[in-house]
Amino acid sequence: MDLGLGSAGGDGWAAEEIFEGAQNGFSFDDIVFMPGYVSFDASAASLSTRLTRNIMIELPLVGSPSDAVTEAVMARELALSGGIGFIHCNQSVQSQVEMVQRVKRSENGFMYEPMTLSPQHTVADVDRIKKMHGFSGIPITENGELGGRVVGIITARDIDPIDDRSVSIEKVMTKQGLVLGQDGISLTQAFAKLMENKVGKLPIVNDEKCLVAMVSRRDAKRSVNLKQATRDSKGQLMVGAAVSADGIGDWERAVAVVEAGADLVYVNTAASGSSSKFDFIARLKAQYPHIDVAAGPVSACREAKSLCDAGVDAVVIGSPATSLGSGGEGGGFGRPEATAVYEVSRYVSLNYGLPTIAQGGLRNSGQILKALGLGASAVLLDDLFAASQEVSSLAPYIASALRNGLCDLGLKSVPDLHRALSNAELRMECRSSFSEKRAELKSLATQQSQFPYIQSPV
Repeated sequence: MDLGLGSAGGDGWAAEEIFEGAQNGFSFDDIVFMPGYVSFDASAASLSTRLTRNIMIELPLVGSPSDAVTEAVMARELALSGGIGFIHCNQSVQSQVEMVQRVKRSENGFMYEPMTLSPQHTVADVDRIKKMHGFSGIPITENGELGGRVVGIITARDIDPIDDRSVSIEKVMTKQGLVLGQDGISLTQAFAKLMENKVGKLPIVNDEKCLVAMVSRRDAKRSVNLKQATRDSKGQLMVGAAVSADGIGDWERAVAVVEAGADLVYVNTAASGSSSKFDFIARLKAQYPHIDVAAGPVSACREAKSLCDAGVDAVVIGSPATSLGSGGEGGGFGRPEATAVYEVSRYVSLNYGLPTIAQGGLRNSGQILKALGLGASAVLLDDLFAASQEVSSLAPYIASALRNGLCDLGLKSVPDLHRALSNAELRMECRSSFSEKRAELKSLATQQSQFPYIQSPV
């Protein structure tokens, strides 16, 4: 019997048949995917994806640049989970810079700006550092600075028995048998050396025995164990920062967050009505070519083209109505989310080979899977994270749901999902408004039963 798998009918429709033949746009709730042939366990599914031109992440979840969502703690937890967050710009430049630095310095792996002291400092100086930063393991260099020749190390074991806190470090520091790592050592090798020698800190030195970095046993242990965490080449957690492109001081903010260590910049173009935003992006890419830039939100291909021509590394898809409180549908423009993601993702991929990030009212894992299945490489979450007090619990829950979703579709990865979309292997249907509402209520009830801190929408 002919099931009509190669054409309309039997087992759903190809995306092109649904979207290209429609006279109206579709929201995520209008679409349902058809199940595929399941030949593997859900745990075998991979959520690794290309976030931007040069950045890969293990979990396609991105914290929205909203002051109700992404600050330092959220960005840190997302990076540890395998995603990434954009620190919002609804604050002073200095405050945003400090948040970026907090993420970069937490769970470092390699610390490229460790605290240092000289032999002439006192035990009281160590006490001061411990009170401010919570640790007392400090490398001692000849000049007391990073780049100086290492002459010893001071730890709590050295200073705890000392009654006179004015004693110089030179008299109590460990000088003999220093355990050092050679510049170029990997984080795994550094951790093994720490364990082998039963020490808590490993200064990293160059051929002249000058300090270039340091590894903490605690951070190295967690870094080795959290293999899915989003890290840069130095082993530090990755973090993004948001900027606007239409006000006085926006350029200075962009420079400040990049200099502070942001790995990715999101240029919010929703509030800007002039062509200056494209010049802003081009200037940013010219001055900092090593920094990837995402920009948007856009809902039309012509908007995406302008951003891609300006040099962005990823396009954020969504209506301005869902972007940081800007206007949108109230002004008579915008586009339903599913149609926007499908059309813009296809255009950007075919013409520029760039990934896209779906933004806008994603409320559950089913809608996230649909956004990925319609061409997005990741999703920018706002309301879902804003209602959560424990992202470290919510992110794995969403990840598990996405893996189960891929398994139900018979696909093992996000790239497989995109290939299935392209070659019409991924089938889908439109559904009635009644079934949409019932599915939404069922999804909300399921989430609230498992995660009671997720609030009902107002």
